[in-house]
Formats: sequence, structure tokens, C-alpha cells
Amino acid sequence: MMLKLKTIVVTAFFALTPSIVFADNIPDAGTETGPGMSVLETVLWFVVGPSVIIGFITFIWALSNWRKAASKSTEVQSVN
Repeated sequence: MMLKLKTIVVTAFFALTPSIVFADNIPDAGTETGPGMSVLETVLWFVVGPSVIIGFITFIWALSNWRKAASKSTEVQSVN
């Protein structure tokens, strides 16, 4: 019962607090814009960067498969 009362009090406090009034004092993420990215920077960040990461992950994944295939091809076959 006490927990429910505390929850109601805290909820009422935050609901009645004029938090929108204080929003002007906090700078927004878009208020201080910097210089935009050039076409080359955009291509490097959003095309080349992810491609390099995907290529590296694919290489690591393929490396384990290549090692398995190489070990199977070099196994000594026993003749029965």
C-alpha cells in the first residue's frame, strides 16, 4: 500500500511540474550545427566504412572454413 502511495505521489509530482518551461535552458542537439560533410566524407563513412567492416568479418569467417577444408584435404587416408 505504501509503495502504491509513493508511486502516485511521484507520478503526480512529475505530471504537475512545468518541465516544458525549463526546456529553453537546455541546448538541443541541432542548435549548434557544424559544417556539413562533403560528398567524399559521406561516401567514406556510409559506403566504404561498412564495406570494409563486412569484408573483414567475411574474411575471418571464411578463414575458419578454409582451414577446415585444408585439414580435410591433407588427412592421411587409411587403406583397409
